[in-house]
Amino acid sequence: SINYNMPSLTIKDLIRYARICIIHLITALRSSSLELKENIVIIAPHPDDEVLACSGLIEQCLSSKKNVSVIILTQGERTHSECCSEKETIINRSRLTINALEILHLPIQNLYRLKFPDGGVSAQCEETKELYRLLNVIKPDTIFIPHPFDRWSDHVEAGNLIKEFYQEETGILIYEYCVWFWYWFHNTPRLKWKNSFILKMGEDERKLKCRAIDAYVTPLAKCGRPWSGQLPSVLIHACKWDKELFFRIK
Repeated sequence: SINYNMPSLTIKDLIRYARICIIHLITALRSSSLELKENIVIIAPHPDDEVLACSGLIEQCLSSKKNVSVIILTQGERTHSECCSEKETIINRSRLTINALEILHLPIQNLYRLKFPDGGVSAQCEETKELYRLLNVIKPDTIFIPHPFDRWSDHVEAGNLIKEFYQEETGILIYEYCVWFWYWFHNTPRLKWKNSFILKMGEDERKLKCRAIDAYVTPLAKCGRPWSGQLPSVLIHACKWDKELFFRIK
């Protein structure tokens, strides 16, 4: 439900909430159930994207004994660049990742953290070699990347890195997941709904996802802001839905 008494709610926020409701309705009418294979990799540009977009996916895959790996590209070090030290930010965001993924029961050995610069993910980064080396080791048959409508450069470039790496591969499923997709305005009717898929969560699974999200977004730095940054309430609301939306591109 929507809390219309939230102090920072703006007209644009109300429009965003309405748009989310429309997307939920279209999703229910047009989306198919998610298809998965056995070895899944989730690519997260920043520590929290994997939980915001894919908690239910992680839970259900692990419950059905599938292998799930999470690769986080950056350390989120720029979140508090004006107020807290970079080292302190990295340490605390790393701790949040461990806490959140423990809630979802992801084995710690299936978490990989790279050191792309926060705000500077690109094919020119030296860490790209390590990303591709990891993918060659893990050999996923299903991979999840951010949707280009997330719009943040790290999200778009993370997707581009994977699409470039797998451009000639056959037999690998590639899905795009939604984080900032829920916040930014875009031409919703023109989305490729024929390629949309949903993962439905039971109430217990949804509650577990909400706990994992809260493990990221509620702990505060000494400056008074969340370590993961001040995410818009409308985005958090959308990500706590009882379904997860994906678009297959391959």
